[in-house]
Amino acid sequence: MAREETAAVPPRSHWPSFLRGGERGAIFARLSESDPLRLGERSARRLRERWLLIDPDRAHARAVALCADGAASEEPPRDLAAWTLEKIDLALEQLLRTDEENERNAEPPGAEELSFPLLTNSLMITPEQVRRVAVAFNALEPLSRRAFFELLVEGRDVLEVLEQGPWDADGLHDHVTRCLGSLGYPVPPRQASLNTRFPKPRKEPQ
Repeated sequence: MAREETAAVPPRSHWPSFLRGGERGAIFARLSESDPLRLGERSARRLRERWLLIDPDRAHARAVALCADGAASEEPPRDLAAWTLEKIDLALEQLLRTDEENERNAEPPGAEELSFPLLTNSLMITPEQVRRVAVAFNALEPLSRRAFFELLVEGRDVLEVLEQGPWDADGLHDHVTRCLGSLGYPVPPRQASLNTRFPKPRKEPQ
């Protein structure tokens, strides 16, 4: 008599110990104290990957809150890393939406919206203007934000940025100047092509 084959039952998922306990406050405290999900590091990296100007500390704090809420109310995910990334992306979307709404309604900026060292220290933007310029920057098309991040935030060599991006020198210049204008640093329009001065490197055939 042939043995009946039974479908494999996937193993039941469980929350890791630092996400157990049920109480949102206790989970929040554990995530804030030791950061076992590396939410600070992952939030900062996700901001760079999406080319967004949001203070990393704000993104981290919102991600911690969402992960604590999720662990207290949701079923354990089968892929904790993917679940964590979803919470980080949700945190960023919430902050973008909140900043846009507050700026549109002319709400006074809160304390967390006044502190953003990249803007206040590096670009010497006054704290009262941080939200306004961040909202303007984040509303730009992703390609412009990418150009700004790669060239000015990450400090890559211009030829490297040209080689790895979809632009020539003229396009890269126009994207970056658009970003600078959103931050209150208008740049005069380009008067001539930069493609001869900064030729786009040719990729070697594989």
